[in-house]
Amino acid sequence: GQVKPEKIAALFIEGAMNDDDIKYIRANLTNLKTLDLEKTSLTQISAQAFQGMTKLENVVLPNTLMKIEDQAFAGCTQLKSLNLSKVTSIGESAFADCAALGAVNLSQVQALGKKAFSDCTQLTLAANTQFNEALKQGFGDRVLRGRIVYSIFYRRGIIAERRDFPMSASGRQEECRK
Repeated sequence: GQVKPEKIAALFIEGAMNDDDIKYIRANLTNLKTLDLEKTSLTQISAQAFQGMTKLENVVLPNTLMKIEDQAFAGCTQLKSLNLSKVTSIGESAFADCAALGAVNLSQVQALGKKAFSDCTQLTLAANTQFNEALKQGFGDRVLRGRIVYSIFYRRGIIAERRDFPMSASGRQEECRK
């Protein structure tokens, strides 16, 4: 018998992909947990491409991927891991509400949209993440919100470091104090 799209939990794709392929995945593979795009030639993930795929846990991105557009993975509440080490641009709210998202490497990011990682409460930055001007500005604009285990904030041109940097009762991040 034929496999129903809603029964597919893991998908491995090779070769070329287009927006229609991504729209099909989002609309029909509603129980997808693992999406491996490593062997595709994607250079960008379009706006809202995988938005709201609440069962999606793991995504393997191709080394050719440079850009993730606005809200591409927003609302993927179970998304735990993906490799962003080659990505240079992340759009607004690209990973908003990805509450389970863990360690990410943003070393190559040159453009980081507002609220890119808002409400990513488990988010940590990979130890080898290098902080360029885009990330410093992003942190200064509170792009990253929620509990961040390794936090760096940009204040008056000074980068201050502090471990275990929780949200205050008002929902604002505590001031960095040395």
